Amino acid sequence: MKKTFYLPAIGYWLLAIVFISGCQESVKKEKAVETTVKADSNFPQIMVGAWEADINGVAKSQWGIKFEPDGTIKKIIHPLIGPVNLTEGGAYVEGPDPNTYAVFTMGHCGAEYNKESRILKVKIVLDYYEMQLPTGKLQGKMEDNFWGKISDDNKMWNVKWVSYSWLEGAVLPDINEVNANPDSIVFKKIEIGNKPDNRNQ
Repeated sequence: MKKTFYLPAIGYWLLAIVFISGCQESVKKEKAVETTVKADSNFPQIMVGAWEADINGVAKSQWGIKFEPDGTIKKIIHPLIGPVNLTEGGAYVEGPDPNTYAVFTMGHCGAEYNKESRILKVKIVLDYYEMQLPTGKLQGKMEDNFWGKISDDNKMWNVKWVSYSWLEGAVLPDINEVNANPDSIVFKKIEIGNKPDNRNQ
């Protein structure tokens, strides 16, 4: 039986630097990711468009989410991967060293909105990743959950964020501990056409 363990988010960001900084990225043509929205046709139109959040004040460690008018999500920036078109299923990234690469397959992504509380919830699932490094291979999966209220001026989405990360080879994450210690980040709306489609340009 394969074992998995929780790798702190900072570990993922460091690994992402290996593959994303100075690498050539291409999108892997795969089956489109299933996206859903639970909003009773009340998805707030102010949320339509692209939103981004810097992680710990680091501009290159970002989350980006692009909401469609019906609340579905078709494009994101993932801090481990970079820009991802969910309609293409995932991404393939060539590494900086010979024979290094990373393959990412996205899972279910969806949004849920409560009109009365103005709480928006989003789930982003990285169903599988494989990173071939110069000295070995990493395989795992991630699930990220965001929930929070849209500000009264509709300019910010203040969220709590929990990330469950599994890496093959060691112990399981402590789900209770992760849930008890969510991070707080703020998403802000950005101009369509800038991000999340071309973060590195």
